[in-house]
Amino acid sequence: MANVSGHPEMGYDSAPARSTGNGLAIGSLVVGILALVASWVPIAGWILGAVAVVLGVLSRRQAKAGNGLALAGLILGAVAFVISTALFLVAISQTT
Repeated sequence: MANVSGHPEMGYDSAPARSTGNGLAIGSLVVGILALVASWVPIAGWILGAVAVVLGVLSRRQAKAGNGLALAGLILGAVAFVISTALFLVAISQTT
């Protein structure tokens, strides 16, 4: 590209923006965090945990971009599911 004097401009082109991951990986992480926060409510922990695990698995199969985010969401979802199940079993055992 030429400037007003007719000489080419000197400088560097900007590097293309790097992608932090795909939408499924980010969704898995967000839902996994929500599942962990809501894991004290069994139904919410089970549903959100299962959604986080499914999104994490789909994201890991789809692309390598955001693989760490998908893995984190998958782990958080699984932990939330286990915590919800454990709290549910404790609550049931306390009532009998």
